[in-house]
Amino acid sequence: MISLEFAGYLAGEVDFATVRGRHPTGPGTVRDQLDDAVQRLATTVEANGAFGQFAAMTVVGFSDRVDTQGVSCDQRRAKESSASYDRASSAWQWLQQEVLGNLMTPRPDWWNSSGVVTWFVVPTGAAILAHDPPNGEAERRLNRRVKFVFSFFETP
Repeated sequence: MISLEFAGYLAGEVDFATVRGRHPTGPGTVRDQLDDAVQRLATTVEANGAFGQFAAMTVVGFSDRVDTQGVSCDQRRAKESSASYDRASSAWQWLQQEVLGNLMTPRPDWWNSSGVVTWFVVPTGAAILAHDPPNGEAERRLNRRVKFVFSFFETP
């Protein structure tokens, strides 16, 4: 299993590509590991089960707490849920396009047409905070994150 986390979203920010762009590049970095996972996923999609390769992936979105005065609990929960969903969706769309760009044979809907790949998008709202309670904007940015979880399988 490969678990890769991208933290550092600004308040209200949901675009994964922008946040990914702020992470360092180079061997061993989370960006490099994600690029490797994208290539491995593309290889799995291309093989289409021919070599017994299968993959499962989950994209998890996280939000920081909404502490705005005058906002009801239901409104807070809705905003947190929406932010985490939008972050996860943006990361999932980015992943779809990156894998598509690494395929030798065009499969514009590989995520729906592949029988060897399963996927999930999971919004968590502010249920799983890295810092609870957050002390300042730096810790709030660490609460706002996306995690990719990849599992690759081979049958004998």
